[in-house]
Amino acid sequence: MAALEELWLRSQRENNPDLIGPFVADKFVATQSDGKVIGKIEMLASAKASKYSSAEYGDVKVTVFGNTAIVTGLEKLKGADSSGHPLDVNERFTDTWVEMAKGNWQCVASQQTTNSAPDANAKASVMHRRKVINCRGRDGHSLTAPRTDPYGRVNAYGSHLG
Repeated sequence: MAALEELWLRSQRENNPDLIGPFVADKFVATQSDGKVIGKIEMLASAKASKYSSAEYGDVKVTVFGNTAIVTGLEKLKGADSSGHPLDVNERFTDTWVEMAKGNWQCVASQQTTNSAPDANAKASVMHRRKVINCRGRDGHSLTAPRTDPYGRVNAYGSHLG
């Protein structure tokens, strides 16, 4: 999951949503921070029209439940939105990933929430690299996954939470 989230970040940094498109389910649903619900086509079109001058993720955590993974984190984006208006985003996100029948992972849902208390995330330093370990999924496929804590939560930096 860490590698797929890193790919999503790269797609934002490079203003190239085609990088993440194949990893987003056709029935994908996103709830934006303004409450608007959109699908895959709208999300990719908006991402293509937006121009980011900077994109960073932080405090990324992954929790795996069988063939489903929940990824939470902090995203900071700057640039111009699809209408050309200045964009300065400081949000928390939750992405839901599902391992499909053929063993590939796709994002099926995403939600963004405006982070109105920036000091609440003082420990959430913005990441540039993640330390991960290799492991095997329930079906034996090799996955790149971060380490878990005693409660099954995962820190994408590879260190235990708590």
